[in-house]
Amino acid sequence: MPLAPSVARVPGVMRLAVLVVTCVVSAVACESSVEVEPSSSNVPAVETTPSGFDRRIGLVSKPAGDEVAMCLWVADTPETRAIGMMGSSSFGDADAMVFVSDAPTSGRFWMWNTLIDLSIAFFDESGTFLDSRSMEVCRATDSADCPRYDTPIGYLSAVETVAGDLDRLSLVVGSRLILTDEACSSSLVP
Repeated sequence: MPLAPSVARVPGVMRLAVLVVTCVVSAVACESSVEVEPSSSNVPAVETTPSGFDRRIGLVSKPAGDEVAMCLWVADTPETRAIGMMGSSSFGDADAMVFVSDAPTSGRFWMWNTLIDLSIAFFDESGTFLDSRSMEVCRATDSADCPRYDTPIGYLSAVETVAGDLDRLSLVVGSRLILTDEACSSSLVP
């Protein structure tokens, strides 16, 4: 293929640079029209963790009476509650994320732009376990196409963790949750 007249007048090194850029642009343009089959894995190749959240210690009283500490990302503002685990593939240096409302509430959770399946447990204002749900990733391009997961009436906090981990974290019927003001230390990181 002959070079365009304007490229032919460019010195050798510059001509090579122009050709490389042209080839890259052409390759990208061609590649963008190719449909890529979605991965069967829910987790992207690069781990992403929540950012813009504080981490605090949560204390869970097990039904048998003993207590266990966990590290929780805290979503306690309208902005952080709206973001939650969107775009994160891992909890990183925490066991879970806790959504804290200003007053007892009810509503719905969704999984739009969430990269991993999650389980969620709801607690009332005294920290008593109310209910739990499992929620699957929604791959829809429009949030309106994602299922909504109802919450129990009167929950004050909701703890999201990796799907299936509620039992491991003792977030079960009969448990109680207390969110402390104490920041997590590295000794609590799983």
